[in-house]
Amino acid sequence: MFRHDQNTAGGVRDAVPELRAILDLIRKRWLAIGACAAATVAAGIGWLSLQPPVYRATATILLDQSQPTGGVLGELAALSSAPAAASEIALLRSRSLAEKTIQSPPDGSIPTPENPHAQRNQGLTTVVESPDQQPVRRIFDRMVGIRRGKGALHARARALADGAAEAIRVSFDGEGQIRLTPVDVAASPDDDAREARPQRPDGRYRVGGVELNLAVRGDVSRREFVVRRVSEASAVKRLLSDTRVVESQRNSGVIALTVDDSDPERAAAVANALCHNYFDLNVERGRKRASQTVGFIQSQLDEQLAALETAEHEVVDLQAENLDAIDSVATAESLIRNLSDLEVQRMRLDLQASSLSESLALLRGGDFDALGRIAQELDDPLAKSLLEQLSVLHMRLLLKGRSDGDPYALLLAQRSELLEERAGELAMQIVAVRETIQAIDDGVPGAYGFLSANSNAPGITVDPLTTGYLSEIARLEGEIASLQHEFLPGYPPLAQAIAALDELRAKVRDSLRGRLTGLQRLFEDRSELAKTAALAATDLPDANARVDRAALEDLRERVERQLASRLDAVALENDELGRYVAVLEERLGNLPEQQRRLASPMRRLETHKQIAAFLLTSLQEAEITRASTVAAADFIDAAAAPDLRYSPRIGFTLMLSSVLGLGLGLGLAWLRESLRRSLQGPSELEAVTGLPVLTTVPDFKHGKHRVAKATTDFIALRDDPHGVVAEAYRSLRANLRFAVGDVNALRTMAATSCAPGEGKSTTNIDIAWAFASGGRRVLLVDADMRRPSVHRYLKLDRGPGLAEVLAGTSEWRDVARSTDNPLLSVIPAGVLRASAGDALGTTKAQELIDEFTKSYDLVVFDLPPALAVADVETFAHRLDAVLLLYRSDGLPREAVSLATTRLRQAGAKLVGCVMNAHRADRSSASDRYQGDYGYGYTDAGGDGGPPALEGVEAALPSELEREVASASARDERF
Repeated sequence: MFRHDQNTAGGVRDAVPELRAILDLIRKRWLAIGACAAATVAAGIGWLSLQPPVYRATATILLDQSQPTGGVLGELAALSSAPAAASEIALLRSRSLAEKTIQSPPDGSIPTPENPHAQRNQGLTTVVESPDQQPVRRIFDRMVGIRRGKGALHARARALADGAAEAIRVSFDGEGQIRLTPVDVAASPDDDAREARPQRPDGRYRVGGVELNLAVRGDVSRREFVVRRVSEASAVKRLLSDTRVVESQRNSGVIALTVDDSDPERAAAVANALCHNYFDLNVERGRKRASQTVGFIQSQLDEQLAALETAEHEVVDLQAENLDAIDSVATAESLIRNLSDLEVQRMRLDLQASSLSESLALLRGGDFDALGRIAQELDDPLAKSLLEQLSVLHMRLLLKGRSDGDPYALLLAQRSELLEERAGELAMQIVAVRETIQAIDDGVPGAYGFLSANSNAPGITVDPLTTGYLSEIARLEGEIASLQHEFLPGYPPLAQAIAALDELRAKVRDSLRGRLTGLQRLFEDRSELAKTAALAATDLPDANARVDRAALEDLRERVERQLASRLDAVALENDELGRYVAVLEERLGNLPEQQRRLASPMRRLETHKQIAAFLLTSLQEAEITRASTVAAADFIDAAAAPDLRYSPRIGFTLMLSSVLGLGLGLGLAWLRESLRRSLQGPSELEAVTGLPVLTTVPDFKHGKHRVAKATTDFIALRDDPHGVVAEAYRSLRANLRFAVGDVNALRTMAATSCAPGEGKSTTNIDIAWAFASGGRRVLLVDADMRRPSVHRYLKLDRGPGLAEVLAGTSEWRDVARSTDNPLLSVIPAGVLRASAGDALGTTKAQELIDEFTKSYDLVVFDLPPALAVADVETFAHRLDAVLLLYRSDGLPREAVSLATTRLRQAGAKLVGCVMNAHRADRSSASDRYQGDYGYGYTDAGGDGGPPALEGVEAALPSELEREVASASARDERF
C-alpha cells in the first residue's frame, strides 16, 4: 500500500501514494468504499425527491444602439468603459420592472395565456405548484402505472380575513371531481373543503379564509396542485432571484433574459412579460426626454414671441412718429445687416473658444468619451487630425492589454480606410485653395467676390475672420466705385479706401496661404495616421508598447500645444472682429437721430424674427420626435415554453453522487491507511526490521484461503499436509538454507514474537514438523514455561518437562515424548517452581543444548515473546538462528522495531522474519505476488487461548502499551 521509511526520531512513515497503491486500497477496502458510495447515492435520491422541477425559458432582445457621434474617440471611449448594454441589463433586473410584472391584471382576471392583460401582468402573488411533477415522483408513477393528465391550473387567490390559509391543495380525480384542502389551517364548516365535488363552471371557491378563482386548461385528471399566496415583497424577491440577464457577446447589443420556474409555460410567460414591460419603460423614457425638450423650446419660443411683438410695436410707433425717416432707413439697414453678421461670427468664435477650452481640460484629464463628443464641434481641421492620431495610438495601446482585441483590430482597419478617404478629401481641398490663391495673385476679376460667395463650399471653407475681411472688401469695393464715379483719384477718402482695400486683400491672401500650409500638413499627418492604424490592425502582437507610449505622450503634448495655440488665435480673431464691430457701431452712430432711433428696434426685430423661426423649426422636430418615440429594443426571439427540464438532472445528479461517494469512500480509506501504524505486507515488515521475510503464512481462518476443517489446535503439516499453509512452512524450510548458508550447520533455532497471541507456538511446531518431514531428527522444546501451549496442540501432558529437567528432578531423555511424526520428539514445558528467566540463563541450560545437539540433527525452541519477559534476552544468544514472527495487521511498527533492537542487543542471531495470518487482499500487489509465489496461503493459527500481556507493559515504552494491548485484544478474536 505504501512505502514506509523509518527515521531516527520516531519511525515516522513517509507515505508515497502510487497508482498501484490506489488500486490496492480499492481492493482492500472495496466494501467500505462501496457502502459510502451507496449512501451518497441514496442521499442524492433523497435530495432529488425533495426538489421541484425547474424549467428555464429564454427571450433574446436586440438593443437599437445608435452609432457613436464622437468618431474614433467615441469608439475609443466605448472600449475603455463598461459595455453599452450594462445599463439596459441593470434596468431589466430592476425592482421596478419586477414589481410591475408580479401585479395581477388590472381587470382582476386570472393571468392565463389567452388573457391579453397577462402579457405584462402575471399575478405572481398567487403561485400554482405541481408536486406530482417532481422528477422522482414521475418516475415512480411510471413504474406503478399511474397516468396523470397533462393540463394546467391557473389561479387567483384573495384572503378574506386575517389568518387565512397560505397554501391550499387542489386535487382532481379521474371523474371531473375536485377536492380542496387547506394546508396550514383547519377548514371551517362553511368552506368548500369537504368531500370531492364537481367542478363549478365559474371556478370560484372559498376555503380556509381564501377566495379562489380557478381556471383549468386541458386534462387535469389525477393531478394535484398547491395554490400558494405570497406577499408582493416575496414575489419580487423570488422573481429577481430566478431572473438572469446577460449580453450574448460584448458590445453585440443582443441580450438574453432567462427565467427559471417550476412551470414551463409560466417561465416563458414571465420572461416575455418582463421584456414587454421593459419595452414600455423604454418608450416612456424616450417620450419623457422628448417632452422635456418640447417644454424647454416652447418656453424659449414664448419669450421670443413676446419680445418680437414688443419690438414690432416699437418699430410701428417709431415709424408713425418719423414718417420722413422711413425712406432713409435703407442706409442703416446695410450697417445693421453687417453688424448682425459680425455678431453671429463673434458668437461662433465664443462657442469655438469654449469648445477649445473644454477640450484642453478633457485632454489633461484623460476623458476620451467627452473629448470625442467635443472634438466634432471643433472648427479646426488640424486639431481634429491630431486628436484622431491621439485616439489611434491610445486604441493601439489599449488593444494590447485586451484578450478580445480581434473585433477592435477590425475597427482600426475600418478607421484606416476612413482616414485614407479623408486624406483624399484633403488633397481636393488643397487643389481648390491653391487655385484660389493663384487666381487672386493673377488679379482675376471677381476672385474675391467668388471667394466670398463660396466661402462655405467644400474645399474653400474659410475662418470667420477671413469671412469678415471678405465682407469688408465687398463694402469697400462698392464705396470705391461710388467715390471714383464722383471724385478724382486724388480725393483723400478715395485714397484711404483704396489703401484699406489693399491691406484687407493682403490679409486674405496671407490667411489663404496659411490655410494651404495647414491643409498640406494635415494631409501628411492623416496619411501617416492611416498607415499607422493599418499597421496596428494587422501587426498588433509585434508592436512595441514602450515606443507607442512615448509616441502617445509626445502626441498628447502636440495636441495640447495646438489647442492652446488655436485658443489664442480665436481670442485674437475675436478681438479683431470686436474692432470691426466698434467701427460699424461708430458709423451707425453717425447716422441722423431719426435713423438711429429707428435702427435699434429694427435690429432687435430682425434678431427676434430669426430666433423665433429657428425655435419654431426645432419645436416641430421635437414634437415629431416625441410622437414617433418607439422602444429602443425589440424581440429577436420571444420566450417559448421549454420541453426539457433544466434541473434537477437525475442522471447527472446520480452520477455526481456516485463519483462523490466513491471519492469520499476512497478518501476515508486513504485516511485510515495513512493513520494506520500496524504492518500488513512483507515489504513493510522488511522495511521496519531490516530482515528478509522468509515466508508469508496465509490467514487460514478468514479470506479466500480459509481452511474449513481447522480446529483450535490446527497444525498445518499434521492436519492439512497438502494445503497451502503446509506449503508455506516447506518454503520456510527451503529459504532458511539461503538465510544461514549451510542448513546442515543449523543445529538450534527458535521463532519468537513481539507479544503473545501472534502464533509463535504453532509456527515452531510446524517448523519442527517440516524439518522432521524432510528426514532430519528434530527435537521441539517448549521453553515458554510461563504460558506453555505446545503440549496442548500435540495433545501431550504438560509435565514433567523442561522445568523439571532444569530443576534437576528429571532427566531430559525421560521427559522427551514421541509424536505422530517418527522423527519429531517433544519436551513439554513442565511446571516451573522458580523464575523462568533464571532457569534459562543458567549453565544447565547451555549444557542441555549441547546434549540435545548430540542426539538430534535440529533442536527447535518455543521461546516466550520478546517484549513480554526477559527470558529471550538471556537465552536467544545461545541459538544458531532466531526468527521474528509478526501477525499481519497486529502490533504497531514501533513494537516490532523495539523487539528487533532488543534481540540484536542481546546477541541473538536474527536471520529473518515470518509474517503470520497474512491476507493477500489487505496488502500491496508486490506483497500479494510474493505471498502467492510460494511462501504460504493459509494462516498458521495463534497460540490458542486469550493473549497474555503480563510483563509486556513493563517491557514496552509507555507510549506503546495501548497499541500492544489493542492488537492483542484483536488477536484474541481470531
